[in-house]
Amino acid sequence: MSYPTVEILSQGEEVLTGQIVDTNAAWLSEKLTSMGFKLTRHITVGDRLDDLMTVFTESSKRADVCICTGGLGPTSDDLTSQAVSSAFQRPLVEDAIALRQIQQYFAQRQQQMPEANRKQTRLPEGAIRLNNHWGTAPGFALNVNNCQLFCVPGVPYEMRQLFTTQIVSMLEQSFTLQPFQLVVMRTVNIGESDIQQRIQHIEIPDSVTLSYRADLWENQTKLLFPPQYPTQQINKLVDQCTKAIGNAVFSIDGIGLAGGSLVDVVARLLTQRSSTLSLLETISAGQLTARCCADWVSQSMIINRVDQLAKLYAVRTDQFHHVEGLSEAAISIAKQLCENSQSDYSLVQLWTISAGLEDLDNALVPVVTVIADSCGKTAIRDDNLFGPLKKRHVRASVIALDCLRQFLLDDAVRIS
Repeated sequence: MSYPTVEILSQGEEVLTGQIVDTNAAWLSEKLTSMGFKLTRHITVGDRLDDLMTVFTESSKRADVCICTGGLGPTSDDLTSQAVSSAFQRPLVEDAIALRQIQQYFAQRQQQMPEANRKQTRLPEGAIRLNNHWGTAPGFALNVNNCQLFCVPGVPYEMRQLFTTQIVSMLEQSFTLQPFQLVVMRTVNIGESDIQQRIQHIEIPDSVTLSYRADLWENQTKLLFPPQYPTQQINKLVDQCTKAIGNAVFSIDGIGLAGGSLVDVVARLLTQRSSTLSLLETISAGQLTARCCADWVSQSMIINRVDQLAKLYAVRTDQFHHVEGLSEAAISIAKQLCENSQSDYSLVQLWTISAGLEDLDNALVPVVTVIADSCGKTAIRDDNLFGPLKKRHVRASVIALDCLRQFLLDDAVRIS
């Protein structure tokens, strides 16, 4: 089976030198693969006109589609339009509509358009303008050497909007696509090697691609099915893998279920029962509050001083020096949170706070997570966290959210 090929070009010195991570290529690759394209190359080029011209010329001769991100800004180092113009002998022509759109963008912000932004209105002759309603840089599309070339801004949000609202429909009109089906089993508190060991007895057909993706917030086990793969067989294989992995699977994307992140799952469980949550964070340092900014959070606090916790919730400072005391303090605080805020549930996470925050990178820190409900039911979990402080912030947040997820699931079973 033959699939149309795609090369992705990421332009910019900041990407080439590692100052920023190229999330655009990863996002585009996933979307294009699911549509039925074959990704053949990721190419990164700095802000050099000759290099860009060479890459555009070579890619246009190899691939059916080339998508370039970045280099459409107003400054002298933004060279994408000029490189395309020079590589394919397409003079740059000012686009009147693009000019009006950029002027309007600044007018809405009560600003005058800098003359430098006029550069963004000049597109290669014959190019189709891709309207950018989210920034100043319009994208453009151009057919060269039997290759469909798309140039879009490097700002991830703008790039995604242009791809979703305009490029997808253009690709679907140009190619007869046979979409792959990607199923993602999203897990927490389990490593890739553990997952692989649990599913190694399951026979994965040669036509199905099994892969893994590790992240601080979750680990993903992915099954990529070829076009027109029988739905019944997809469901059977996913079910086998999910049962083998166990309770670590918190959601599944790609088979019609309500998937999503761990926060999405918790949000659904709370909103389904019109419940509210109160949060008290310590070692997670606001990560939970930032991720759970929604109307189901009735209050959230970040407190890292023992004296403040003792004063607010009538717990003893010596309780923060050992796990047993932490557990007692966390349960007491969680119950008070539910009562004082009239929340249906509360989440409290405490750590021993025996050293200063600056010393945590090299310390093993006991952490206690407590979930309580307004009826007095509680669940408690003990963990030991080690590693860089920022990593520990995320790890503590994941533990807390998963503890809440399991508490809510158990509560749903108990209620029914």
